[in-house]
Amino acid sequence: MSLLGRHAKQAFIGYATHDQKAYQIVGEENTLDNHPSPIMVTDRRGRSKWTISIPPELEFPLHPKHYVEMCLASMKMAKRVDELKSHTPHNNHVVGHHSYYYVDPNFMDVSEAEKHGLLPIGEPSRSRNWESKNTCRKSLTYVLESSNAGLGNVLLSLWLAYGLARKEGRAFFIDDTNWAYGSYKTYFAPPLRPSCHPPPRTQILPCPHQASHLVVSAATTKYTFGHTFSEEYEDPYRSDVLRQKPISDLAREGYEALFHLRPEEAAYVQERKTQLIEDDGRRLVGVHIRHGDHHPWEFEHHKSYLPLETYISTAVELNLSLEHHQTAQQQQKTTTTILLASDDPQVYTDLQSLHSATTRAQPQVSYPESGNIWSGEGGFSNKKFQSLLNSTTSTADASQVARKTIEALARSYFLDLAMLGQTETEAVVCAVSSVTCRLLAVMMGWDALVDGKWKNVDGDWTWSGLEW
Repeated sequence: MSLLGRHAKQAFIGYATHDQKAYQIVGEENTLDNHPSPIMVTDRRGRSKWTISIPPELEFPLHPKHYVEMCLASMKMAKRVDELKSHTPHNNHVVGHHSYYYVDPNFMDVSEAEKHGLLPIGEPSRSRNWESKNTCRKSLTYVLESSNAGLGNVLLSLWLAYGLARKEGRAFFIDDTNWAYGSYKTYFAPPLRPSCHPPPRTQILPCPHQASHLVVSAATTKYTFGHTFSEEYEDPYRSDVLRQKPISDLAREGYEALFHLRPEEAAYVQERKTQLIEDDGRRLVGVHIRHGDHHPWEFEHHKSYLPLETYISTAVELNLSLEHHQTAQQQQKTTTTILLASDDPQVYTDLQSLHSATTRAQPQVSYPESGNIWSGEGGFSNKKFQSLLNSTTSTADASQVARKTIEALARSYFLDLAMLGQTETEAVVCAVSSVTCRLLAVMMGWDALVDGKWKNVDGDWTWSGLEW
């Protein structure tokens, strides 16, 4: 894996005869559009295939909406070519969807289309210092982009994408060019580089999944991790949360490979936990509370928030259960501290009044309390995030303050995750409707989830992957 850096017609038509086949672009004047789009090609015998054209002059990554448009247009093109070859129009009401790993025999990979002279040959970026000159045979590039404030969705889809890439034998790359939170390396140790060179940007597609080089982002979640993904990876022979084990395993592999905080912050996390556990002899029980524009799934509170008493009472019950089943070594822990993480500064004050043994998970980097981002509804919302983003294009002083605030928000979030989700914390209480809660289950491990050390307080739902 590695980290990558931050409507006229194009007259191009080609034929090739390397394998005694010749293909021609189908369409007006046999030309390519100057925007990404699927195209149909035919050989001299009239047999049709389709591929995707991405003009080589376009920068990578494309705008998220272009990837969505490409997937929608590709599905229509695949259907059209299939109808032409079968001479039968499909009825949308009776044709079932394909499986996750369905291989469309009519799809021509971009690299093949380039070899046939149908598409201009894209060149890999020359700005990268790659040791190998060989282009990866298969790859998956995860594009960090922030269409909303949530970091949880980004992390979970990033981890799943890594696990999926490993499962499918793809080299893995991360691109943070347009990430609103800045550089990936601001928060995490740089990922390892593959032994091969990233592909030309013209060959990196959001779909179909059989493409040699895939791009995945928040915008394409429903295409990469949607219904057919769940059908493919859920265990059909198990029930309830046990069905999710294969998907959890993919996310866990991504977590273990990618969640490595910068050395100085990783050292702080370890030092704080050592102080709490060894010096004070405490058991650590984590509590995560998400407010802002996020609301519970439970109908009674779906327009408000879960009562803080619900979190505390569940944490107390969970602690009593831990005491009952503790080992001889664990019996040395005479007190329990509740480590609290929340996006709402008011929660820290309110919860401490309910339970005195509550402390911030990490006071090293707190959610910034200056400015107007906390006005109105408690917690961090998408509206407040968009306001910060708008400020980054304002005056120089305002822009600098906004960027520092955005960075502090992300650092605080990642440190909170490390404090609550890694091994020294014995249990966690949270609401599964929050993606952060599901991340914590991945970090604690499958055994903690099924053994009840990860406790959901939002209705009777169990762990699941991404919402799409």
